[in-house]
Order: sequence, then C-alpha cells, then structure tokens
Amino acid sequence: MRIARLVIVNGYGCDLDSPLKQYLDAVVAFLSENPSCVVFAGGQTQRRSFPGMSEAAVMASYVRLRVPDLECVLEDRSYTTYDNIRNAAALVREKEWEPDRILIFCEATRALKVMLLARRFFKEWWDSQSPVLPNRERRLQVMTVSWELMHPTSELLATVWDWLALTFPFLNDMRSQQRREKSFDW
Repeated sequence: MRIARLVIVNGYGCDLDSPLKQYLDAVVAFLSENPSCVVFAGGQTQRRSFPGMSEAAVMASYVRLRVPDLECVLEDRSYTTYDNIRNAAALVREKEWEPDRILIFCEATRALKVMLLARRFFKEWWDSQSPVLPNRERRLQVMTVSWELMHPTSELLATVWDWLALTFPFLNDMRSQQRREKSFDW
C-alpha cells in the first residue's frame, strides 16, 4: 500500500512527567501539520513502575488525544533502539507499505545511532532519492528532539555497540535480554 509519509517514533520510557512529554509535544506539533501514518516503537521497558504498559501504547495514547484522526500502529516488542528500528522496518515490510518518505523521531544524542541503524534496516529508502520530493531529497530522514537523556560518552559507546550488533546480531540479543530482565526488577 502506497503512503505519502511514514513517521516512526522511538520510545523513551513511560513517564509523562519526564522529558518524554516534551518529546511527544514535538511529535504532536509535527503530526498536526503533516498528516502521516505513524509507528510508535517501544516495549514494556518499565514493568515495575508502569505494569502492563508499553512505551508504544503510552506514546500513542498521548498523541492520539491531541491528533484524533491519527492512523497508527504499535510496535511494542522492543527493548533497545536497535530493536525499535529493526522491528519497525519489519513491520513496514510485513504490511507491504510503500512510503514516499520515512521520518524517524529520536532523542538528539541518539541521532547518529538511529541513522546507522536506519541505513541498515531501511536500506532501500536510505539509498534512494524521492522522485516526488523537492530537490530529490532523501526518502529517509531523522528528526531530533533534544533533552540529553544519556551522557554523550555513554551514548557514543552505545552507538559503537549497536554498530557492532549490525554485524554480530547476538550482541543486540544480549542487550535486549538484559533490558527485558531489568524491566522486571523490583
């Protein structure tokens, strides 16, 4: 199915009293002016604090209250940024969507990591320019919202880890398992 714009929104927890609300307000502002099909990506990463709630569900609820006619899908099995991008790409292929443009929202310190992952998992959109967009812009873009969730050094190390995981997927499996186990910690 051909769609004009697909927006992927990466999750960063379930606490709307945190900077997550500011992040989602930026997503709402964009979607209010640019109708799109949206994939909210993020699993149950805070099972203790928010039992039974996925990041994807929390984000979708918040955004849908503000953009009521939003067409969206939840990808709620992810525990890492790597999972978010990989699973969203699999969902796009599974649903046989053919977006003219893909925009991925992320926290600013994760932009490099998201671009590396998107380049791998959305290769056909990354490598091509759109015949319908002005100036033959890239079909895949990363949109950032800044609040520095992680220290830049930590994020750089995490980016290197994810880059290695592109070649050695078991590294992401290990991190996902650790995150999954941590989400159950009391």
